[in-house]
Amino acid sequence: MLPRRAPSGLAPARPGCLARLVVALIVSVAPAAAWADTAELHVHFNPRIPYAFRDGDHIGGLVAGPIGAALEAARIPFVWEETPFSRQMALLKGNQRQDCMIGMFRKPEREKFGRFSEPVFRDSPQILLVRVEDAAAFNRYPSIRDAMQKGTFRLLVKETYSYGPAFDQMLAERTGPTVRAYEENDQMLRMLVESMADAMIIAPEEASALIKSRGLSVERFAYIKYPDTPQGELRHLFCSMQVPQATIDRFNRALTSKPR
Repeated sequence: MLPRRAPSGLAPARPGCLARLVVALIVSVAPAAAWADTAELHVHFNPRIPYAFRDGDHIGGLVAGPIGAALEAARIPFVWEETPFSRQMALLKGNQRQDCMIGMFRKPEREKFGRFSEPVFRDSPQILLVRVEDAAAFNRYPSIRDAMQKGTFRLLVKETYSYGPAFDQMLAERTGPTVRAYEENDQMLRMLVESMADAMIIAPEEASALIKSRGLSVERFAYIKYPDTPQGELRHLFCSMQVPQATIDRFNRALTSKPR
């Protein structure tokens, strides 16, 4: 019986050539696989100057900027989604897909249903933002703890929001009047201007940017800071348990700056 010939113009493949071809194919698809093995993250944000804001098609800010850069550097596919804060928290607790929130404070109760990245930003120490004509009334308090516990001023706070462990504890112990709001900080500033409350807790960099964005004069406000004001809080990327720890680790390695 005559041996079978290869079709005209084609030489039979030799084992060594076939092995090199397989290796070449593996190498050529490796970059694509690095993206394909990670599901797309749904990264939620609120427009909140100076931490996160839209600039055309770009999402930037003190927190959103470093997070977006690290996700891209780590080759983790993601999409920005503008979502109210309470909805974001509900999505993470629901744990139905790979959802993440940006700029979150780390709290033990949150670690029960989500994963935190390493820090991406540290706030300046928070202040009490008040109308300038009311500033003198806050001189009667020697400390932030005294002001929070004994103050009779109407303190405006965001419902379901964490101001960090120290302030959260002081709020829990507070006996003075507290005005609770579900609105974002720009609307809370309006409430302060319209005398619906007397003070709000906020980082000074956010207060300055917020006042400017609303077209208001900073001279209309006073920044009240006491000697015992806690250190500014660290902000993190916070993701549902659907996001593998390996993805969080890749993100952490890609961060170019890690505040402490």
